[in-house]
Amino acid sequence: MNRIVAGVVAAVVLSGCATVPQTPQEKILGVWTCAVVMGGLEGTSTMTYMPDGTATGPVTFVGETDGVEIDLSGNVKSTWQFLDDGRLSETVREFSVTTAKFDGDVMGPDLIASMIQPMIAAGIQGQEAVTDVTFDGPTMTMSAQDAEPTICKR
Repeated sequence: MNRIVAGVVAAVVLSGCATVPQTPQEKILGVWTCAVVMGGLEGTSTMTYMPDGTATGPVTFVGETDGVEIDLSGNVKSTWQFLDDGRLSETVREFSVTTAKFDGDVMGPDLIASMIQPMIAAGIQGQEAVTDVTFDGPTMTMSAQDAEPTICKR
């Protein structure tokens, strides 16, 4: 009888250790360090995806566009959801610029607030990106047509 009870207890304990397949909504949750190439700029971010369908994190973009060297950093807030077809829809709700350099010239807070922030906001806030998402262990890849994939790692 003791062997049967011990066997049942062992089976229950081991079944609790078995991995349950996660949905994409569960897999995306947590902190991801992402790399993206956009319009000649290389971006990096550390995004935290939360169960309430929001994501936040710092982001930087460095590179050249239209002959101008750019070094920009800020904080992004977005909303996300997986669509019925399995693709990820993510919309930037807010992007606050914290630092900006153009051709090596540091932009002061007044210039950031009056010119750079509104320009950035007009270009990306409210924009929806719909991507195909694949998860491979600690890597998440977001791919969209005619765009470089965004690669994120845990």
